[in-house]
Amino acid sequence: MDSDRPLWNVLLSHQNLHGIPNPMNHTVSILGSPSTRQRDTLLAYGRRIVSLRLPSESSVICPHPQVLLDQSLPLTPNLASLRAPCYPRLIHHVLRLYLSPSLRTLYLDLYPSGPRHDHIFRRILNVCPLLEHLTLLNYSPGVGASPRLARTTIRQLRCDVSRLLLFRQLGAMPKLQQLTVVVDLDRSEPPVLNAQPHASYFPSLQTLSLHVYFHEHLFELFGIGTIINLREISISIGDHFEFTPQVPQAVVLVSQPSVLAQVAFFAQASHDGGPSNYPRITLSHLQPLIVCHSLTELVVRFPDVEFTLRDADMYSLLPQWPLLRVIVFGTLGWRNPSRLTMRTLATVVRCCSHLHTLSMVIDASDPEPLPADPPILPNFHVTTLWLTTSYIGPCTQAVATALFSLFPRGIPVVSWPFPGHVAHLPIPFPVPVPSHAQIMYGHRWSQVRRLLTALHHP
Repeated sequence: MDSDRPLWNVLLSHQNLHGIPNPMNHTVSILGSPSTRQRDTLLAYGRRIVSLRLPSESSVICPHPQVLLDQSLPLTPNLASLRAPCYPRLIHHVLRLYLSPSLRTLYLDLYPSGPRHDHIFRRILNVCPLLEHLTLLNYSPGVGASPRLARTTIRQLRCDVSRLLLFRQLGAMPKLQQLTVVVDLDRSEPPVLNAQPHASYFPSLQTLSLHVYFHEHLFELFGIGTIINLREISISIGDHFEFTPQVPQAVVLVSQPSVLAQVAFFAQASHDGGPSNYPRITLSHLQPLIVCHSLTELVVRFPDVEFTLRDADMYSLLPQWPLLRVIVFGTLGWRNPSRLTMRTLATVVRCCSHLHTLSMVIDASDPEPLPADPPILPNFHVTTLWLTTSYIGPCTQAVATALFSLFPRGIPVVSWPFPGHVAHLPIPFPVPVPSHAQIMYGHRWSQVRRLLTALHHP
């Protein structure tokens, strides 16, 4: 049975234990200490709950647990899933009422400006031996739980990390496969000297997702040890993060290059609405990843970005990643004119036969004939070409013919508007293109779409 109501609001004062009605139709609240009959009715209902989502209003979340006997706690002994929003002053009551040994999924949102609860993580580990999925929003666990960590069954964990020692201790979790953390290291913490990771450091971890405010924190985190089974890593950067070529190099060092399959770097738009510290992506940023021959996804997605890559750069990089299925170099466009041409698209098709998602900016102002030797086998997997702020010249027929020969099922999607139509994708930043030129590009890409549609349906 699932429930979105607090259990004390489903107490049925005049019902016996047999045939408890639908709780959605009864909201009799507990006031003070309940009678034995009331308590038995509530506990009978509590035993039936396996999934519980508590409301967000703290005024109805929790009477004092003493309205129940200690031997009747937790209130939901068979609970498998609990989701509780932010209760800064009531979290201990919530845990006492609902933290059950049967829990397998637990989601807690702890108020960021509330009191510190260093022991909560330790308590969860001690009470919930079957827990597999744990989310602790706005919470950095204390570092005193390491003995229990080596025996935990948690497979997915999401939390904050404010101490290097904590991250090192999390590496002892034997079954952890997916870790999502917000990294904001406490500078008042003394440095961890000679901090050696456990002999088996994150032995089962395959997916690591980080949100990091400062690049120095990333280097400190990755300097602890190598995660040998890491397959997927995504790094979301803050406004003050400097995206240098050392960042991809750190990704290679923290993983086994032969195992790493998915790499993503991304950022959100600046919170204050002002110009963000947008990166300029060069060949040096991508070269460290050429040792990752098992790479299937490469994503570099920033709201403000410049790419200075050339056709020759892509010609040297792409043969190193023959298994690539996803290439994303910006999703909403680039600040600068692209130096990549249709030749790069030909290189993509020739080197990455498994590709099904492609997003980049090209310059199709003066399309040259595609190289015919060796012959290029077309890619039938890609159906949408995310070309965003790509330039295009008047030779729309030549562009459509070239795209059809490379991607027979592909249709380009761009950010340029054209008369009477809005852009398919927004442009979130100023581009060095006058408004009349943007409309011209939009009109020409619209012609390419019509020509391709005609080729698809002759």
